[in-house]
Amino acid sequence: PDAAVGLLVDKKDLGVHTEVLNEGLIDLIEGGQANGSRKKVYPGKAVCTIAAISEKIARFVDRNPDVLGVSSREALNPATIAQNPSVRCINSAFQVDLLGQVNAETLGGLQVAGVGGQLDFFRGAALAEDGMSIIVLDSTTSDESRTRIVPSFEPGSVVTSTRYDVDCIVTENGVARMRGRTTRERARGLIDVAHEKFRDGLEQSARELGLI
Repeated sequence: PDAAVGLLVDKKDLGVHTEVLNEGLIDLIEGGQANGSRKKVYPGKAVCTIAAISEKIARFVDRNPDVLGVSSREALNPATIAQNPSVRCINSAFQVDLLGQVNAETLGGLQVAGVGGQLDFFRGAALAEDGMSIIVLDSTTSDESRTRIVPSFEPGSVVTSTRYDVDCIVTENGVARMRGRTTRERARGLIDVAHEKFRDGLEQSARELGLI
């Protein structure tokens, strides 16, 4: 998350409405890029339901009138999220398959994470004026031994967000746009943002599955 928001330092009049307030978002607030002036819900306030644990964050939120901690029932309510215009919901995942489905909870069929607010924010963005739902992930595991863009999920995996919930999939290789795309276009776009050493295998699998 910090790496993603670190790319927003040339923006202005951003607003913060998030599940977890992290150091990257605090940098944008302190730098003046995120002043909340265009928000419709709690304008001028950075809204969160969890503050990540660090000394920097503790110092920032302590008695800070510009930070508003609310219940998850309110912060993650899609109807509340949708009231803010131009919502950009950025979430991560472990895997994305060639249909555009997102697995953000299981590895090797084992549950290792919870859903968190991913679906709540995505569905809020879908209801918002000019909203967008974005998944950001590395194209491979850290040792580059396995692709994270996969033909299909292995048994025991879950679908956290459906192919209809996500507008864009982003890796270090580019952006695959999902909204309004056909199954063929989705598969082709995801192969293009996969790591180059896995693209041929993904294309072969896509042909065998009848996706391209």
